[in-house]
Amino acid sequence: MLAGIALLAVLAIVVAVAVAAGSSPDDRPGPSSAGNAPREPQSLPVDGQEDGVDLEEEPTIAATESVDPEETALSALRELNSQDQPTVPLEGQYAAQLASKTVGIVDPNQIAANGSHTFYAQDILAEHNRLRQEFTDEARVVLLLSTDYGRQQLYEGQPLWVTFALLPDSSREEVAAWCARQFRSVSAAALENQCVPRRLNPLGTSTN
Repeated sequence: MLAGIALLAVLAIVVAVAVAAGSSPDDRPGPSSAGNAPREPQSLPVDGQEDGVDLEEEPTIAATESVDPEETALSALRELNSQDQPTVPLEGQYAAQLASKTVGIVDPNQIAANGSHTFYAQDILAEHNRLRQEFTDEARVVLLLSTDYGRQQLYEGQPLWVTFALLPDSSREEVAAWCARQFRSVSAAALENQCVPRRLNPLGTSTN
C-alpha cells in the first residue's frame, strides 16, 4: 500500500512538471497595464494661451512724446533770462544793445536760419548764444526782457528778448565807441541795427 501511495506521488509530480513546461511565457500574468500605460504628454500653456484658450495679447504702444523745438528754445530763453535778470542793476547805466527780437518779428536787415527775415524762438536763442560766446572776453553778455527795465516796451503786445553787453562805468559815447570797434566792417547806418547804446533805467522810466 505504501508503494502505491509513493507511485501516485511520483506521477503527480511528473504531471505538474509537464504542465509547467508546456505553459507559454505569454500566458503568465504581466504587470497591470493600467499602471504602466504610456502617459500622453500634457500640453502646457504657451504665451497667449491658458488651458487651451487663446488669450489676445494687449498691444503695447510705446509712449512717445514729440518735442517741439520752439518750446524747447523758449524754455532755454526763459532760463537764461531768469539767471541774468537778477544780476543786472537798473541804475541808469549805459549798455550795448546787440539784439532785440520777439517771436515772429521780421528784420529786413538779417536772415534767420530758415532763410527768411522772420525770426522764431530758435533763431533768437541761436543769435543770443552766438553773441554771448563772441563777446565773452570783451564784456558780460546778458539776456533781458524789454519788460525788465525802463518803460517795459512791448512789440505787438509781446515783450522783446534783448541781448546786452554790459560795459562797466561806460557813458553813452564810450558804448558807441565800443560798438564801432567791434563792428568795424558795418556801416554807420547798419550799426544802429547791430549795436547801439541803451540805458538800463529802473522800471517805469525812459531807456534813452
